[in-house]
Amino acid sequence: MSRGRAERMAFAKTFEPAYHFRLLYLPGQLYPIMGALRYCAGESWQVRFLKCTPLLLPLLAHVVFPEM
Repeated sequence: MSRGRAERMAFAKTFEPAYHFRLLYLPGQLYPIMGALRYCAGESWQVRFLKCTPLLLPLLAHVVFPEM
């Protein structure tokens, strides 16, 4: 027996992300990688920096943490 689309979509919305990983780099560029954002279910967000420079302040001002 198959489910209807609305029932499948409602079921899919009950899932929560278990892991999220995002690289941080300067706006408009893909290099150099400055750091990373990491989220594991049940933990808080972690920010890891590869290069610590004053350029990171404007970078972090534009970071939007998804609601988990």
